[in-house]
Amino acid sequence: MKKPTSRANLNADKKPTKSNGLVRALRPPVEAKRRPVVANAAKSSAINPATSKAIKSARKKPDSNQITREQIRAERERLLLVRASSRSSKRNSLRQVNREAKRFGRNRRRVRAFRIAGVSAFAALIALVLASLFTPLLAIQKIEVSGLKRISTSDILTAVAPQVGVPLTMVSTDKIAAELSNFKLIESFSTVALPPHTLQLRIIERQPVCIVTIAGVNHLYDVAGVELGQAKASDRYPVVSISGSPKNSKNFADAIQVLLSLPVTLVHRVAVVEARSQDNVLIQLKGLAGQQIIWGDSSKSALKAKVLASLIRHVRRSQIATIDVSAPTAPVVRYGN
Repeated sequence: MKKPTSRANLNADKKPTKSNGLVRALRPPVEAKRRPVVANAAKSSAINPATSKAIKSARKKPDSNQITREQIRAERERLLLVRASSRSSKRNSLRQVNREAKRFGRNRRRVRAFRIAGVSAFAALIALVLASLFTPLLAIQKIEVSGLKRISTSDILTAVAPQVGVPLTMVSTDKIAAELSNFKLIESFSTVALPPHTLQLRIIERQPVCIVTIAGVNHLYDVAGVELGQAKASDRYPVVSISGSPKNSKNFADAIQVLLSLPVTLVHRVAVVEARSQDNVLIQLKGLAGQQIIWGDSSKSALKAKVLASLIRHVRRSQIATIDVSAPTAPVVRYGN
């Protein structure tokens, strides 16, 4: 029995020719083409049903690289939100810029208004000063004098008459002092401007504190040794007994210091203060008893005044007594002549 011959055997028996070799080179053998099919079929027959379902579901799933409509819609919405937020931020920034510009403008206008007000006030002040200096706007038309007891008011007004017509801002106290220099009774003065046209002149007169007899004539003197005129019979001031003129007198200054150091309740009882020397001041009290106080020098005047005030309370005015406080730590009271 003859064996079946295959194409391979037939081809093998044939001698290779040039054309057959070219055909073989160009066309792969049939078995080589069919092998993958057989292999794929074998593989497909080996896959179980669960695997085939997974493959089908994987085929149904869309590719991850593929863009869906929902993604496109979401992206559009996101872009719209980004645009709206950018527009709102731009509007907010523009509003902030406008606010800052308005605030800066208000500040500039406020500063400008302040500057204008300051310049206007300064100009008004300059104008007022110039008007008061060179116009009769604040010129003196009336002078009022107060504080006079011993000096005549008409004499003072006559002396300061050159001040009429002078602006109140130009009043000079030195000129007024020169005009009042002839009045010895004036101790000090002050001026008060009462706009628009009144000048008030307040004068403090010198007050006499003692009587000094010079060449048989009693004269009134103040604490500075300035003569205030002749004493009248009704004047009850203490008499200061010194040699020479009170002006620039050391004895007179010591006597006045002792007189001012006495207790207030005793000053009106002093009749004579005799300053025999710088270290020997004697005080004679009023009354028939002729009580005396030996003061000594002017040192420790405050302590001497306290000791004298405590001792004299125990001495009756009718008693003849001499109280020695020249040594205040060891005072002595002697009764009788």
